[in-house]
Amino acid sequence: MSDLFTQHELAMGEHLRVRVGNLDLSATRGDQRWTLCWRHAPYSEAPCMTAEHGVAPGTLGDDVHQRTFAFQQTQGPLAIVPMLADRAVIVRPSHDVTVAPQATVRFYVTTPLWAGIRVNNGELLLAELPCVRPKETWFGANTIEGERCYAGRQPLCHRVTDGPVSPHRAITPLVIRNRSSLPLPIVRLRLPVPRLPLHRSKDGTYWTSLIVVVHREGSDEVDVEVGASPPDEAGKAVRVAPARNQEAGNVVSRALGSVFSHSLIP
Repeated sequence: MSDLFTQHELAMGEHLRVRVGNLDLSATRGDQRWTLCWRHAPYSEAPCMTAEHGVAPGTLGDDVHQRTFAFQQTQGPLAIVPMLADRAVIVRPSHDVTVAPQATVRFYVTTPLWAGIRVNNGELLLAELPCVRPKETWFGANTIEGERCYAGRQPLCHRVTDGPVSPHRAITPLVIRNRSSLPLPIVRLRLPVPRLPLHRSKDGTYWTSLIVVVHREGSDEVDVEVGASPPDEAGKAVRVAPARNQEAGNVVSRALGSVFSHSLIP
C-alpha cells in the first residue's frame, strides 16, 4: 500500500520519478550531487502512488522547483520516509458538528503526510516535501495572538472507513469529552500534529497517536492529552517517526479557544 516510502537504489546518473499524493518528484544521482525537482499537481488531479526509474528530469511540466545538493561523493540509496506536518493542522468540519452535554464522542480525522528525502544511509535529510500542497491559515484570538497553521476541510467521521483514508494521509483518532452542561459546537479544530508520533499498521495504513480533549463544567480551559502508543485500531503497528516536538508533555491545559473555534450555545 505504501511501498514508495522506502529505499530506492540509484546508479550514477540514474533518475527516479515518484508520485506520492499530489507531489510529483524527480531525483537524480550524480557522482558529486543529488538533484531534486518537484511540483504539486493541481487539486483536480486524483492523488496516486507511483515510481519509475530512468525518467529524466524536466518532464514534470511547469512550476517546477529544483534544488541541488553537492557532495564530495554521493552515496546511495535514496530513502523516502513518511513524516507528519511541521505545524498544527486546522480541520474545518464539512458540516456543523456539536458535541452534546456530558457526552463522549470518538471521531477520526486525517492529515496529509510529508515525504522526507534522505541519503547517506538515512543520516542526511535533504528535503521535507508535503504530499499535498498545504493551504495556510491563521489560528488565534486575533491577528497578533495566534499561530500559522495548515488548513483543510473534511468530515468528522465516527468510523475510519467513512473518511478519506489513503496511503499519503495519516489517521488521527480524536476523543472529545464534553463534561459541561452546555453543548459544544465545533467550527474549527486545531490538531497539534507536531506533538504526534507516526505509526504504520501491518496493512500499510499510517496512524498518529490518540488525542483526548476534555472540556469541564465552568472552565474556560480544556485538557489535551496525546497518547504515546499506537491507537488500538492500528493493531500491532510500529513507530516510523517520533513526534517533531518531543519536549511537550503528554497532558496540557489550553484555553478553549486555542483548541476549538466556536461559540457556546446557551
